[in-house]
Amino acid sequence: MTMISVEKAIDYIENVECNPQEVKVSVSRKIIDTIFAEDVHSTYTLPLFNQSAMDGYAVCFGEELHFRILEEEVKAGDDRMISLKKGEAVRIFTGAPVPDTADAVIMQEKVTIKEGMLYVEGDYHKGQNIRYKGEEIQKGDKVFEAGEKITPATVGVLASLGISEVNVYRKPKIAIIVTGNELSSIHKELAYGEIYDSNTYTLGSFLEEQRIEHIHYYHVKDNLEETQKIISEALKAHDIVLITGGVSVGDYDFVKESLDHNGVEEVFYKIKQKPGKPLFFGKVENTFVFGLPGNPAAALTCSYVYVLPLIKRFKGQDSIHLKRLSGIAVNSYKKKGNRAHFLKAIFNDGKVEILDGQGSGMMHSFAKSNALVYMPESKMEIKREENVENIIMLY
Repeated sequence: MTMISVEKAIDYIENVECNPQEVKVSVSRKIIDTIFAEDVHSTYTLPLFNQSAMDGYAVCFGEELHFRILEEEVKAGDDRMISLKKGEAVRIFTGAPVPDTADAVIMQEKVTIKEGMLYVEGDYHKGQNIRYKGEEIQKGDKVFEAGEKITPATVGVLASLGISEVNVYRKPKIAIIVTGNELSSIHKELAYGEIYDSNTYTLGSFLEEQRIEHIHYYHVKDNLEETQKIISEALKAHDIVLITGGVSVGDYDFVKESLDHNGVEEVFYKIKQKPGKPLFFGKVENTFVFGLPGNPAAALTCSYVYVLPLIKRFKGQDSIHLKRLSGIAVNSYKKKGNRAHFLKAIFNDGKVEILDGQGSGMMHSFAKSNALVYMPESKMEIKREENVENIIMLY
């Protein structure tokens, strides 16, 4: 199959049939970054009652400019109903229910007390420092719409309204399969010819950054039968399968043959880009497969550009791509060949620096970067002081 362009590959990711699944979940911190699958309406008003916004004194206006202080006080959580007459005041604390006849709450820093009388320093007005019942949310209001992302503040609002369950789109279940005889655990001493398996940690961290909770890890040697078995197992239990290495055409690259054996239909294979040319994308039934390059920087680049948008589609998000900005280049870069490039870079204060160490296996420069500069096939050079577009922000 002929290599396709970056734009064509992204178009496939955007338009391939993907059906996010709705699930009912308990309201907790675990639902952060999920998407509402339906509108949410309030079953209560917020606040539930007239509430003091300050520590101070609730007052009922009278003919005099001072107030007689009652011996009682009102604390948060009190269920007593205290009534104030004109010219009276009562000690009150933040969050406490305001007496129905109170006109205002005066901050404790703005009062002087002499012989049981309260004198206010400065101006005050009706309604001051009172949060009125229902001023934020009325019973029956639509508080959140389907498609909105859940944030910590969202969880707080749901909890304040006593909403314990909501319908959201389920986060995808994802498998990571790393391949290669040369890979060793970081907990072992390396034998000659071995390298440490960094892709498991890199891709796992990438998925946890996206708040994916169900991640299954596999390591398979360069063996056709074992590769076919592991891929079959992963396909049955996951929505997305990420495979690193083994998608080229070497004598010991068995992934492509194993995908064919398991009925995975190719959507595209090989993109006219650097890094990440041998990227594979396919589907079998409701499971998607990415055959990522074995080189760590290439695998991570492809994850941000292609895997992340599919994850966001599963999560029900409308905006599925990373933010793109423009900035002034502080150095120059000239590419070789006519493939599109994704360049590791640092973007700060409107300026972008293209880093050294652009090799597909070089992760140290990736660890220093916060952006990728996208150079289309047609663009051959970035000049110093040039306005650079398509700066893809990673963090």
